[in-house]
Amino acid sequence: MRRSVIYSALAIGVFGTLLLWMIKQIPLAIGWWGGVAIGAINFSSLLSNVAHTRKEAEQGSGKVVSALRKRFFVRYLALALGFFLIIQLGKQQLGSALAGFVSFYIVMFLDYFFRIRKQKQSVEAGSSLS
Repeated sequence: MRRSVIYSALAIGVFGTLLLWMIKQIPLAIGWWGGVAIGAINFSSLLSNVAHTRKEAEQGSGKVVSALRKRFFVRYLALALGFFLIIQLGKQQLGSALAGFVSFYIVMFLDYFFRIRKQKQSVEAGSSLS
């Protein structure tokens, strides 16, 4: 996993915790951290699955599709289990966990968008120099 993903997850976790602490909602901060952690683990396992599938495809393994399905179901089973554990803490934590989970992916999307934009600008700058 890239460092920027880890730093983004920590920044989101700290920001949400500080915000919830300022409004005196400590139980919601626990749910927030749970959602961010679930999002980071899910994203990390997705990257790992893609790398593993790419390696199998390069080797010409005929089991790529079945292995991909198994990893998909295991990942989402773990995701459901994580949110089930959050619900066990209390229903109010579920909302903050969902907010933390979604905010993690929003930051990942923005990071991706800005990296693509930066790449396009560097390609355009390189082509204008030629």
